[in-house]
Amino acid sequence: MRVLILTTFDPDEYVYRALRAGASGFVLKDIPPEELPVAVRTVADGGALLAPSITTRLIGQFATRLTVGTAMAGERARRNRRTKHRTVTIRLVCGDQATAVVTIRQLRARS
Repeated sequence: MRVLILTTFDPDEYVYRALRAGASGFVLKDIPPEELPVAVRTVADGGALLAPSITTRLIGQFATRLTVGTAMAGERARRNRRTKHRTVTIRLVCGDQATAVVTIRQLRARS
């Protein structure tokens, strides 16, 4: 299920909570009427969408909070998780299910 939040409120906390809960879009009720169907289709097709005013604030906050090193460390961690998930998949396909189950539990414990 894909979720698009349509609201009159745009405090950062509401946006963060909605995104953490799995929302794919967050638009304000002042969106031009002709753009609302586009927003719905974007989210329904697997895309993500934020109101322009929210996007501007988030980019500003992101740029001031993260250093290049922090961003790169986050990317390395994501890449390592993807590699571990591929390893689990390979083990399952190859029949090493006991090892795969243990690895899955370890990955869940870390997240």
